[in-house]
Amino acid sequence: RETVVEDSSRPILFDTSLSNSGVPYASIEIVFNDKNLWANLGDEHPLSIKYNIFDASRWHPILDAESRPYLESMHEELGPFYEEVRLKPKISESQRQKRMATIRKEIRDSFVQVRSHHNLDRKETVFDDHVATVLTSGCEILERIEITDASEIERVRDVWKSAWEAYNEARLELVHLPEEESRRKPQLEAEVERRREAFRLASRQFELYDIDGHWRAKLARAIPTGMKFVGRAFHFTQSDSKDIRKYIMENY
Repeated sequence: RETVVEDSSRPILFDTSLSNSGVPYASIEIVFNDKNLWANLGDEHPLSIKYNIFDASRWHPILDAESRPYLESMHEELGPFYEEVRLKPKISESQRQKRMATIRKEIRDSFVQVRSHHNLDRKETVFDDHVATVLTSGCEILERIEITDASEIERVRDVWKSAWEAYNEARLELVHLPEEESRRKPQLEAEVERRREAFRLASRQFELYDIDGHWRAKLARAIPTGMKFVGRAFHFTQSDSKDIRKYIMENY
């Protein structure tokens, strides 16, 4: 079964227009040092900001010449408001897998308890490992999108689209080859195979970023017949399984 280029007018699942900056922040509202804080008056996207803090049209100082003496007279401490924190080293892959398993177990046990509390059949609570694997791959795609420059993703998309058009053009030429030109058939067949392979390689690269096409189709195939999936991606800054389970179960 061949992959086809879907209509780009269909609704998208994940809008990457503002997130593909390749920088670790989605927006910046305040910058500061040990002397002052400045509020951003312009565009909040990191790549659009002009970092000239002396430009009054773009940055507003929180402490001005009048407020500083007043704060000093009130014996307010103007020094750093934070303590240096050393980040822990990255956990090993085995530790990560163990924590993931613990979190999944916490969530599964909570679902079973909720269903039992409402007198629902526990046997109907099904956890599909294949669907979980597909969802995990979707989270990896979203993370890859966040750390990749938008122009690179667009380049990969253009290569994929061009490869499809070239392959489809050669395939149609072979299908509609006139009988009087049958001597060209072996040559055309070789060209179709070459372009098909180029399209396959381009598709493999594009799938690394295509959350709304390839991945969504893969998820649809993984979901049991007659059922639909509704969900959202989360990013937690901690790995405590009980806190994560509590947040998900209380809010969703």
